[in-house]
Amino acid sequence: MSDSLDDVKKRILGRVTLAQLIGETVSLETRSGRPVGLCPFHNEKSPSFNLYDDHFYCFGCKKNGDAIDFVRETQGLGFVDALRYLAGKYGIEVPELDASRSRDGRRRQDVSLFKMMAEAQEFYVAALQTPHGKPALDYLLGRGFTPEHIAACGFGMTPAEGFGLVRHLRAKGYREDDMADCSLATASARDGRSFDFLRTRLTLPIADQQGRIIGFGGRTLDGAHPKYLNSRDSKLFDKSRTLFGFDKARSRMRERGRAILVEGYMDTLQLWQAGLPEVVACMGTAFTEHQLKLLRHATGQLILLFDGDTAGQKATLAAVNIALTVPEVHVRAVSLSAGEDPDSFVRKFGLEALEAELDKAVDLLDFAVGERLKSTPSLAIPSVVSNEFVPWLAHVSDRLQRSYLIGRIANLTGIPASHIESQLHGSTKAAPRRQGAAAKSSAEESQAEAAKAQLAPWPPLDLTGFDLFGHLYHAQPGELNTKTVMEVVRQDFDLGGEHFALLGEFCAALERGEAPSAQPDHAWSLSLDPEGAALLARLHAATPAFTCQNRKGSVAQVIGYVRQRRVKQTISRLKTEMSRAAVDPSRRSEVNDILKTIHELTRPPAAVALD
Repeated sequence: MSDSLDDVKKRILGRVTLAQLIGETVSLETRSGRPVGLCPFHNEKSPSFNLYDDHFYCFGCKKNGDAIDFVRETQGLGFVDALRYLAGKYGIEVPELDASRSRDGRRRQDVSLFKMMAEAQEFYVAALQTPHGKPALDYLLGRGFTPEHIAACGFGMTPAEGFGLVRHLRAKGYREDDMADCSLATASARDGRSFDFLRTRLTLPIADQQGRIIGFGGRTLDGAHPKYLNSRDSKLFDKSRTLFGFDKARSRMRERGRAILVEGYMDTLQLWQAGLPEVVACMGTAFTEHQLKLLRHATGQLILLFDGDTAGQKATLAAVNIALTVPEVHVRAVSLSAGEDPDSFVRKFGLEALEAELDKAVDLLDFAVGERLKSTPSLAIPSVVSNEFVPWLAHVSDRLQRSYLIGRIANLTGIPASHIESQLHGSTKAAPRRQGAAAKSSAEESQAEAAKAQLAPWPPLDLTGFDLFGHLYHAQPGELNTKTVMEVVRQDFDLGGEHFALLGEFCAALERGEAPSAQPDHAWSLSLDPEGAALLARLHAATPAFTCQNRKGSVAQVIGYVRQRRVKQTISRLKTEMSRAAVDPSRRSEVNDILKTIHELTRPPAAVALD
């Protein structure tokens, strides 16, 4: 890259109008010559969310930042992805981020496709209000949806004739090839003519995380198979990377501190109406790593809510493997009673009863193993462990994670951990080797990936971050509530993925009753990385500095310092804004608001709770 990311950031911030960006999702009004509105980050009845020339500030929840921060918070994007999002949205050239892409042509094509999807949505919604749509409307009302909720969800109906949408979009100037690419049309096997992909179905729009329509779901009303049909994967729609409802549920996940994942979009919409706005659904596929990473930006807590009759099949060990790839999110699971799904359960028993079921959620591994053993006779458990659990464990590459999983499975099944370990070693040795060029290619690929990983530098770790690592590394079991520490770290520290993963391994050791400093270096998955090895060496050398009588208090001091540093940065920004407001007669009343906020921020902070 010819310029640094800081240069790209300055270029984008210089072109983005903050009021225009935020005004797309927040209703703004002018007070004292300045845009204000209801804060999108917390519930409030009177506006306290203020926009300035180059940043926003909420006098209620104290959330603040620039346009990039706003996109990261509301869209759940990383820093670079937020830059790409704003660059694409406002037509800003950023060859440093995407040199190989033909930006202009691709951008124009994407805009055209999104417009076509929006036209299709308007067409479906209009069809629902016709006499032809009455059976679909009656069906929705019969399932307990209110007219207001039906409109808010965007329900629609396919036209009576099988080519109505194709004809409508063709008249609007859209190409049939694009309709087919976006699963709005399909070709007849008999004569190749285009007709609607969804026919005689209730429709529901599927949006990406920016709220743009990328596909549709259709439910049959005449008994046709399949009952539910989603758009095919397309230029806009990738089922494995999409969560239904995420664009609307993301902010509520942050507010409530959790996400709930269900199987279908009807379950999602029914739970929204019942009072659980943090629910999303998979798109007819197995739970994927991409979907979990999407949720990671909104919350660190996820509950998988399974239907009663499919829980055993869905709570697979593959899902556990996905959860292991994103340790920042704690995944739990619960299933309803047989024959019930979230939709039917909440309509039959109510929200309070469903919350009681959610309170029963257990760690995903415990749930998956428990569901598999539920119908397994005691004498058959060793066979299940050998034939199903051991082969799965062989695919868990991280030694520390594998050791932890072996211990959990041993506790859940009663099979000694040493016995599972010996079977695992036998399974690994017996695994067939690939021969010839295939084996060489695999080895070369592994070496290339390892070299690439070693060349990638870790983000810098400041002195405060090192203090945190030192206390966790030199802690003894029982000195800290590791789950609380990791949750606070996730919220308050700007750690890179490698640092966060290593810190998580330290905490996992403490939870097992092992002191991290007493473990050999090779116990840590990142010890082979030069930067990981260097960090471990620093921690070894700094042992005297981390000998203390009150470990919890010391960690609380480190966390408190990080929080205070952020407060000072906020106060500095507010003082700058107050100086501007003081010389502008139309903003004089704002000075008192800023002074009041600065006074509140300078009060002694509450003690950090690590219990």
